[in-house]
Amino acid sequence: MVHGDRLGKIQPLVVKLVNNFKKYKVPGENVVIDETMISFRGRLNFRQYIPSKSARHFKKNSKGFPKDIMNPKLKKGEIKGKEDGKGVVVSIWKNKWDVRMLSTRHGIEMVDMGRISRNGENIKKPEAIVFYNKNKQGIDVSDQMNSYFTPLRKSIRWYHKVVFQLLLGTSVVNALVMYKELTGKSIQISQFRQQIIEKLIKKKDEITISSSSIKHKLVQTNETKGQSNKKKKKMC
Repeated sequence: MVHGDRLGKIQPLVVKLVNNFKKYKVPGENVVIDETMISFRGRLNFRQYIPSKSARHFKKNSKGFPKDIMNPKLKKGEIKGKEDGKGVVVSIWKNKWDVRMLSTRHGIEMVDMGRISRNGENIKKPEAIVFYNKNKQGIDVSDQMNSYFTPLRKSIRWYHKVVFQLLLGTSVVNALVMYKELTGKSIQISQFRQQIIEKLIKKKDEITISSSSIKHKLVQTNETKGQSNKKKKKMC
């Protein structure tokens, strides 16, 4: 274990799981990265306290961005943007609040959502927002499935909870994704967990029955025991 490595106690397991994840699933072009939060109330020097995970306020970091794009006066539904020489588009869209975007793929085109607002106007959103929301759904679904029948229990050791989350949470969700892709079947994660449990129990029973079904018998040999002429018997 490397000194100062916070994951040192569970690093071998993490490495093995990550290697397996990469081996059996190759991500597509669009990848969304998010974190998984594991609750822990014990003492831990790298624990974070977040009163509300869905925070509404963030620190702005607009250094180097055009000021006329970062702080324009827009009406609801309006969008404004600027592209630099490297193809990076900085834009801002006025919804209920200002939504700032940075993209190398999308401009400031608006997409008709096919819905009508209360004012009788067509609802439109920036192409970048539509693309982001579409791909972000995978993260939301993963977190939601992880929350069903959570395996996490109270523990005074933080790495116990992380191990349970990785083995019985993240791994099961990933396995379910692969199962659906390979079989084309739709199944709830609760049913999928139950099937895994039944398969493991059945496999354990088969191993127990197989080992107990081996018959033993005494085999007579010509070896003598000590000074007597009694023949020795061995168990096979």
